[in-house]
Formats: sequence, C-alpha cells, structure tokens
Amino acid sequence: MKLYFIGAGATRADYSQAPLGDDLLVQALQLQGREVLNKTCMVRDFLQTFFNFSDALPRLEDVLAFVDFSLSQQNIVHSSYGHEEFQNVKGALVSLISQLLEESLRGESSLHCGRDLCNLAIKNKSVIVSTNYDISIDNNIRRLKRSIDYGFKIRSAGELISEPETIGSTEFVHKFEKNNQVPCVQQNTIVPLYKIHGSLNWLYCPRCDEIDLTTWQKGVIFFMKHEQMVHCQNPYCTEFYRDLLVTPTYFKSYNNRILKSIWEKSERALSKATEVVFVGYSLPDADVTIRCLLVRGLARNYQRPKITVVDRSPTNSDVHVRYRRLFGEVEYLAMDLRQYLDSRL
Repeated sequence: MKLYFIGAGATRADYSQAPLGDDLLVQALQLQGREVLNKTCMVRDFLQTFFNFSDALPRLEDVLAFVDFSLSQQNIVHSSYGHEEFQNVKGALVSLISQLLEESLRGESSLHCGRDLCNLAIKNKSVIVSTNYDISIDNNIRRLKRSIDYGFKIRSAGELISEPETIGSTEFVHKFEKNNQVPCVQQNTIVPLYKIHGSLNWLYCPRCDEIDLTTWQKGVIFFMKHEQMVHCQNPYCTEFYRDLLVTPTYFKSYNNRILKSIWEKSERALSKATEVVFVGYSLPDADVTIRCLLVRGLARNYQRPKITVVDRSPTNSDVHVRYRRLFGEVEYLAMDLRQYLDSRL
C-alpha cells in the first residue's frame, strides 16, 4: 500500500497564489475589506506591542507559540493583554488565515494536479495524509465520484444556508441544513484522507463532540467571515459550532478524540505502507509532532518502506538534508508535482 503525505506545496501546484508557511502572516495582514479590518488592526497592534515589528514581520509560528504559551500561564505579561485579549488575537489570526485560503483557492484549477494525484491514489488504493486545511483534495475526490474516509465517523453532511429571522428587525442568520441527497461519509469508504490538522469543512460541536460536514463548502470560513455564531443542528443541543483546526505553532495540541483517531489511523497506515511519497511538504523543524508521528509509524513497519520526496527544491537543499537526517536513504525527486504525475500516470 502506498501512502501520499501532502503539504501546502501540493495545493500550490494547482493554485500558484496559494500561500506557503512563510507567506501566511504577511498575506493575511494584506487582506482588504470591511469584514477583516478590525482583525488586521487587532493583530497589527498586538505585533507592535510584543514584537516591535517595522518592515520584517515575525514568523507566524513564533507569534502563535507566544500566544499559546501566554494562554497557558496564570500571570499577565502586559497591562493591556489579559487572557481574553490573547484569545481574541488567536481567533483573529485563525480567521484571517482561513479567509486568506478562501480567497487564494477559488474555483477549480485548470492544471488538475490535485485531480490527477487523487486518480493515482485511487488507482493504487493508497492512503492520503494531509497537513492542509483547504478542501481542494476533498473536492477532487468527490468529483471522481468517490467518498472519503476521514478517519472518524461524520455525524451528518449538508451546507450552511442563510435565512431571514425576525427578532425586532429582520436579520439573516446562518444555519446548518442536512442534505439527505449527500451520503454521509463513513469509515469504510473508498479513499482514506486523514487531515491531521483539521479541515475547513468540519463544523465541530464541543458539547456533542461530533463533526457535521459542509460537503463542498468551507463552512468554518463561512461563519468566521460573517462573524455570526451558528447553532449545532442537534435540536437538543444549545451549543455553537467551532472550528477544529490545529494552528501552526510550536505548542500544537491534539487532545481532541477526533484528532486522536485521525493520528492513530495515520500512524497505522504508515506502519503498513510499502512506499511513503511526500509531496510539497518541507518537513519543517517546527512540526515536531509530525516528525514523531512519522518515526513512530515507520518504526512499526517491518518491511522498511521506500521513502520518496517530491519537491521543487534542488538536490542537497535544506529540504533534502532534513529528509536524509530523519529517514536516512530517500529517493529525492527535485521536480514539481505536475512532472511527477506525468511520469507516473
């Protein structure tokens, strides 16, 4: 069984404007529009207070690590920033990044790298493990008339809709509406897609501890953008939906039972793979938990699978060196995803 491990570079093969890790904060703060103005101002004020930035912005991982560390402490580090303010800054960062992905990944790519990668995975009965929030791979799998095993049971599938509600004056509220025409994604379906950092189409209810899926829609961005809470679709639950996204920080948390299930299945898939193909993933030092996942899974694999790395960086680049140091012998293909797919299809 072949396993494809994909990072942001795989999405960028189809969408050249898609941001990579180092671009996220810069481009997020350049977003325009009334709905993001308060968030960008909040983040800029925060960065000016703690990082004293001028032209060069700090790395997103450093900013989020500082926020997460501060939230874990009892003492207040600044008179203007208590626990609530740090939470607001983190929420603003997640919202801006999500909206940046929404704007940079519009429509269906004409390059079809994602579609062809999914075709290859289906042909080889492969597992896909993804670090990406976006749903381009999800949508390509569905366009190929396949369903998805996310590594856990989806409660229901549907979409977020707007409808008028009169409370004093007429307002439009958003609600989740189940679509009985869309089959719910079950564990035993055809294409395993394990999204270890969460997904923009997962609406998580913390009280029910369940996920409802907005099938073709980035539901998380929908309610973040409109800054409007959406009630859980369970008629006996009064909770609001939240995202289930793992932010790019040194203090990543995977304690949620759904994320644990995804990680356990990813590790099990690594332990059974005959070849692991890394596509568009640079193996950054900040991803300590992913490195541990890879080492644990491969250590349980008694047949020592072939490791293939597909990356545009040249041979003996920093990316190549990081892979060699972690895995020893690897087949490093200094090419883009399109070239790799053309050589395999």
